[in-house]
Amino acid sequence: MSLLRFVTFVIVVIPLITVQAVMGLMHLWWLMILIGLVAAAISLAVDELYKHLTKPPPAPIGEKTDADLGWEIQMTLKRAMAFENRGEWDDAIALFEQVIERDPNPKHVRTARSHLDALRKRRESKDNA
Repeated sequence: MSLLRFVTFVIVVIPLITVQAVMGLMHLWWLMILIGLVAAAISLAVDELYKHLTKPPPAPIGEKTDADLGWEIQMTLKRAMAFENRGEWDDAIALFEQVIERDPNPKHVRTARSHLDALRKRRESKDNA
């Protein structure tokens, strides 16, 4: 039972029991059960409403979420490293530049920049030789 549900239950039950006592109906056991059931139903409804209102809205089908974009950029970085290892430097440079432009993660950007600089130095040294 959540704290919100408990607090809502207490907030609903106390005034209802107070009204019952003021009216002199404390001896009606079925009324106490009815008050408890009403308070429980209201507290459950408030709890579910709170859960519904605080959960993030679902992503529409076909639209990319932040996690999808992050995964896509991470796979681009891995592909660029694979191109670099195979010696396809032009493709690797293009992909590293893509990662640098699109990725908000500084760790990935640092990695891409270091690989890009190393590739450019290798290419210059190969062209000079």
